[in-house]
Parts: sequence; structure tokens; C-alpha cells
Amino acid sequence: MARGARNKGLIKNVDTGEIKYFDYNPSEYNESKEVKFNEIESPGTSTPKFEYVGGKAREISFQLFFHRHDPKYIEDFMEFMEQFIPEKHSQYDPPPKVFLAYGNVVGKYIMKGLNKRVITVNKDLRPIEATLDVVLKEV
Repeated sequence: MARGARNKGLIKNVDTGEIKYFDYNPSEYNESKEVKFNEIESPGTSTPKFEYVGGKAREISFQLFFHRHDPKYIEDFMEFMEQFIPEKHSQYDPPPKVFLAYGNVVGKYIMKGLNKRVITVNKDLRPIEATLDVVLKEV
């Protein structure tokens, strides 16, 4: 961990126990949760009745920013994150679980989406500045 850093977010592979700390804490994140209702017509009234029928898992999205002169750190972090979106996935195997700890956002998730963007490369075309857009769904 960096000296003087008060808080550091982290992502942990629940199966292996491997932990990666954020280079910089995201300055913002988005959180969403949906619920489902049935709309029931009510004769004689001007508004329908609503019946709660379920909900969806909470979703968290944020962007991680990396700026290092050592491209290996960025490449290793990207590879670590890619393991949560396997290329081949059996319908019977659950996706790998992620443990996220970032401020008051703490819990187990599965990776819903990952977008990598390399902003700057060195003379060997290896990343020295990059972002990862991460979308997690709570389990």
C-alpha cells in the first residue's frame, strides 16, 4: 500500500484468495437496483394497484485508473480482472466470485462487464496509462 494513503479499495478472488489493491481509488461509482411490480387494474379507481413480484441484484460500476512507468503492474492487474470473465463457461459452473471492498461498498459480486482502455504506451507498446471500466453484480 502507498504511504500516506488513508483508504485503498481492493478486489479479491474469492476462490484463490488473491488480492489486488487499486492504484488510485475511483473518484465516483454508480450503484443501481431494480424491482419488479405487476400493475393490477382496479375498477372504479383512477389509478392501478401495484404488486411487488421480485427484484434484481444490486449492480456497481466504476472506473479504475492506472498510471505507472512499470507496464508489468498494469498488465498483471488487467490479467487478474480478466479471470472473472472466462472465455468458456459451462452452464453448470457458477462464474468466479469477486470480493470488493471500497469505502462502504463491501460484498461479493460476479463480474458483469469489463472494458479495458490503454491510453498511453511506452516505446515497446506496453501500457503505462490505462483505465478499466468495471461492472459488478451482487450475489
